[in-house]
Amino acid sequence: MNKDFSIGLSFDYTEYTNSQLNRSTFIPMLKANASYTFLPKKNGTLTLDAFDLLDQNKIVNQYSVNNLIGETSTNVIQQYFMLSFTYKINAHNNGGPSIGKMHKRMR
Repeated sequence: MNKDFSIGLSFDYTEYTNSQLNRSTFIPMLKANASYTFLPKKNGTLTLDAFDLLDQNKIVNQYSVNNLIGETSTNVIQQYFMLSFTYKINAHNNGGPSIGKMHKRMR
């Protein structure tokens, strides 16, 4: 694969359990990203991030109070994509750190 192009994949699996409810709720979360480094000094990077590809993101609240046992789920920020461009102002500083970055994000 070209060293100027990179991809990444992340998977999280969360389990909410409550012994009083005698059940579990599972939430799978899949994230992916792809980036491409370009420009003459390789100081520009274009990145596409994808969040919640399985469209399963939610908050689960399991509770038991006195004689009441329950579970609620709430929708939160769901699937979205983000395209970003990063420009390194001082990409070749003789091995030293970059002195700044410019970010532009679109949603």
